[in-house]
Amino acid sequence: MLLRDLLHDHRERLRDKKILGLMQGGFRQALYDLHVAISDQGVIERGRRQVAGLMKADQVPGVISERIATGVRTAGIAGFILANEQQRKEAPAWVMNRDEMIRVRRFLLEMHTPRSPADPQQNSPLEAGSSGVEPVTQRNTTESGPRIIRPKHLPVFLCTHCHSENVAVKYAYSYYLACADCDKNTPLKLDCPTCNAVAKPRKRGKEFFAECANCNEWRLVFVAK
Repeated sequence: MLLRDLLHDHRERLRDKKILGLMQGGFRQALYDLHVAISDQGVIERGRRQVAGLMKADQVPGVISERIATGVRTAGIAGFILANEQQRKEAPAWVMNRDEMIRVRRFLLEMHTPRSPADPQQNSPLEAGSSGVEPVTQRNTTESGPRIIRPKHLPVFLCTHCHSENVAVKYAYSYYLACADCDKNTPLKLDCPTCNAVAKPRKRGKEFFAECANCNEWRLVFVAK
């Protein structure tokens, strides 16, 4: 319900207008399912109580694809309950076009902010910056502060659309890679190579670091030109 309301509140940004441009598309009639994805190496011990939607992670894409293929459009929960099986099968699917799906995907990535248990204050004060890039919080680099690592070889970031290396790190709601060749954007996601935890992008001048709260270190990953 929270996800549906969030998307619907931003429908003017995410959806096109329907019926000759007189009605804004929304998300009230979209179908929502809950899937609990367990790692492929995990073990599901099913007791008497069966949890709907609980499955191995590699099963989720197929289940979602099948659900989309057989999806129906209903007048909310009441309409779905009152409609018989034949009516549900014959009802047209609730769909978005490709442009709308891209906007929704980008919106959800922008709204998502991973939070480490070791860092409860996610939104700490930031020092002033420029170039539209979120600057880094001032940190103590003495023995009590994080360890700064500048590896000899930096990772190579590619545009997921055209696979070009001609990208720059920018910020708008969240960090992303802006491609100079195709003018498309790619979310910037960083992992700690030591503990595999999600790392946070941090900026100092032209240097971008991956901050790992678990390892208490900043690792240099990108230098702006």
